[in-house]
Amino acid sequence: MGVAKAIEAGYDTIACSSTGNAASSLAGNAAAAGLKTYIFVPERAPIGKVAQLLIFGATVISVKGNYEETFELSKDAINEYGWYNRNAAINCYLMEGKKTVALEIAEQLGWKIPDYVALSVGDGCTIAGVWKGFKDLYEAGFTDKLPKLISVQSVNTCPINRAVRTGEPWEPMEENTLADSISVGVPRNADKAIAAIIESGGIPVEVGNDANVAALGEQWHGGGKGFKNVVMVTLGTGVGGGIIIGGRILAGSHGAGGEIGHIQMRKNETAVCGCGKKGCLEQYASATGIVRMSKLLLEKDKRESSLRSLAEITSKDIFDAAKTGDALSLKLVDTLGEMLGTALAHITAVVDPDVIVIGGGVSKAGQILIDAIEKHYRPTAFHACRNTQFKLAVLGNDAGMYGAVRMILNS
Repeated sequence: MGVAKAIEAGYDTIACSSTGNAASSLAGNAAAAGLKTYIFVPERAPIGKVAQLLIFGATVISVKGNYEETFELSKDAINEYGWYNRNAAINCYLMEGKKTVALEIAEQLGWKIPDYVALSVGDGCTIAGVWKGFKDLYEAGFTDKLPKLISVQSVNTCPINRAVRTGEPWEPMEENTLADSISVGVPRNADKAIAAIIESGGIPVEVGNDANVAALGEQWHGGGKGFKNVVMVTLGTGVGGGIIIGGRILAGSHGAGGEIGHIQMRKNETAVCGCGKKGCLEQYASATGIVRMSKLLLEKDKRESSLRSLAEITSKDIFDAAKTGDALSLKLVDTLGEMLGTALAHITAVVDPDVIVIGGGVSKAGQILIDAIEKHYRPTAFHACRNTQFKLAVLGNDAGMYGAVRMILNS
């Protein structure tokens, strides 16, 4: 819609601010139409989204600041250089574009409208536009009902939901969530979004980081029950973490509290972590990490091992072999314990928890895992934290459910 209207108005350049998603759509469509684009993104915008913009030939301005500051800079630049303004809160046509979501939902469902439609909410333009689309269909007689809207925001940045829930005017919030696409502390379409949610009889929903919520669940009714200060480490395909202080999640100013898996453990590592760094904890202490290490060790160490007979090695295979005394497997488990024990010693010196809970698929290995971690944790930890308890998580996949309930009760 924005590109079509820019062409209709005779512009050859179009610009906007974005957390990344809208900008990718704009850059692609503008490139196809032969328009130049200037995209303003906050410096935290994921590199993958920025790469998309560059591939489409956009000029990308990375702003050292949050989304609010990015928006203001884009507004000033657009006014200064006379570009077409695609910003959703300024350009009235964008809501007409957003409402096509509702038209497509209705068409694809045979004009049978669902009871609820859930939308992630940042600036508020999308949820307001979708509501307008459903209302237009209803008023034109194409449908016989309206859905209730479910407005989804981060628990740490939810100015629109907070206003709906309290009935008070919306107020700015800090942008401290890793959910970059909805990390909007000063939403530009807040009034229309709030009106849409309330008019639909909708429900505001906040979501939290899965590892943080799982940690809260384990602290409430799991391995950390009875303790106020808990560090939880989740060992799966990666290494997640959650820190609970005084019974509440320590999210930090950017929502990155508890990102234990990305503590750098080896400076000389050549392999790249999924986060883009090298030598992160999860490259050694996760299920995929210990499997990666096993392949390197089997090439380097020619001793016999039951692992050599396996077509595909899993973390469970390694722990099972270690329990039978397999030397290479014991070495791998010890390396994992060294990495995790050392990292946790650093963490406890900062947050001083009552207990450390180990969860995730790898934790099913049981006591052999705890023993390996404690072996390296005890001599490394600060003396005041040396006797911190270690426990295995007990809630499994239900930890997130318990944590979500606790998060609601805390709020």
